[in-house]
Amino acid sequence: MHPSNGDGIAHRARRINLPQSIETTTVSDVEGREYTCEISSDLHGTAVVEQWVIEGQGHAWSGGRPEGSYTDQKGPDASAEMIRFFFQKGAPTSA
Repeated sequence: MHPSNGDGIAHRARRINLPQSIETTTVSDVEGREYTCEISSDLHGTAVVEQWVIEGQGHAWSGGRPEGSYTDQKGPDASAEMIRFFFQKGAPTSA
């Protein structure tokens, strides 16, 4: 999706879940692909919103299998990160 779409969705999610703190992590060691993960946490330290921006990705599913359509196997693995966020509520696995 276009970065402005992701920005709008993350902004609305943060506004709904205020107050929050924001910490940003940038990692560049996934197949040479740089990405930024901005984590917004509630006052108890629980991650409420994560916004991932992947440089040079284009319009493809990050970390997808090469035989799939509209996938980019370089990563980070979007499916694994979503499962981690919704079920484990922990730190990014790619960091």
